[in-house]
Amino acid sequence: MTPLHKLITHTIEDIHEVININDTILLDLCLDHKIEQIPLVNKDNTILGLITLKDIILSEIDVYYEKFQNEKCSFIEKWPAEKQIKGWHIMLKEHGYHHLHIHSDGWLSGVIYLKVVPPLKKNEGAIEFSLNGKYYHDAASTTVVHLPKAGDIVIFPSSLHHRTIPFSADTDRISIAFDLVPNSKKEL
Repeated sequence: MTPLHKLITHTIEDIHEVININDTILLDLCLDHKIEQIPLVNKDNTILGLITLKDIILSEIDVYYEKFQNEKCSFIEKWPAEKQIKGWHIMLKEHGYHHLHIHSDGWLSGVIYLKVVPPLKKNEGAIEFSLNGKYYHDAASTTVVHLPKAGDIVIFPSSLHHRTIPFSADTDRISIAFDLVPNSKKEL
């Protein structure tokens, strides 16, 4: 099984209401680096409570591992014994994108989408995964494109090449990215 088969996407029900959050609150969270907690809001923008991002991410990592735990591959067999999470926010503006890359310090990577661009042409604003890049190449492989919705999470092996596709809308795409990082090189 290739790393492309270890890509999972779904909507996190616990933060699905984030789509109703005021843009100013999201911007403040990102600019102030206060991304450890996200306010849950109802339809009239009343804050219902706070969700701890770390708890959501750790839970999603557990679900990911459970899905693949019986696979016979070093990615699963050498799974990090301890969960150390490194996270950051990403705010892309019109025409913004990230080049094809991997996360060399991570074991497992993920993205939680807080705000997305409206549906546009040619997968604008999507994330694309590939086995073709700087670190390895498989000419026979296909690419996988995911056009995210607010509240979506995408989790994948950190060694999987990925990029974001530029978008032409005058809006922001706001997400939180994270890596499960092995505590020591012994675990590798």
